[in-house]
Amino acid sequence: METTELINVLALIIQIFKAVGTPGAVVLLFIFMGAPGLLFFVWYFDRKDMRRVLNQYGRDTQKISKMYKANAGLTSAYKELAGDLKEVIMMNTQAMTKIGEAVETNQFCPMVRLREVKKARGKVVGGG
Repeated sequence: METTELINVLALIIQIFKAVGTPGAVVLLFIFMGAPGLLFFVWYFDRKDMRRVLNQYGRDTQKISKMYKANAGLTSAYKELAGDLKEVIMMNTQAMTKIGEAVETNQFCPMVRLREVKKARGKVVGGG
């Protein structure tokens, strides 16, 4: 057979496969080529499907990688915020401690201060 005849035969076979569809092509391959033809057909389409699955897996992995990078950025921002919050809490605790001490020693009430001074001198103001 010459090359042009082979090309014409292959073109005819491809047209037949397109006309009968995938199930018909499987049957024709099995009839003409036997089990090896059928195995080749299954292997080819399985490989094609596996390539599609691996491409999708690669895209999903890239999305997950971007998500992890974004989360790492959020974590460092949260760490800075927590450090600032710690300073604010420490300053508030110090201020509340000073207020508590001032209340216990009554530094803000002038009557109590006068009473303490007079008590120390021996005179009690306000019937006490």
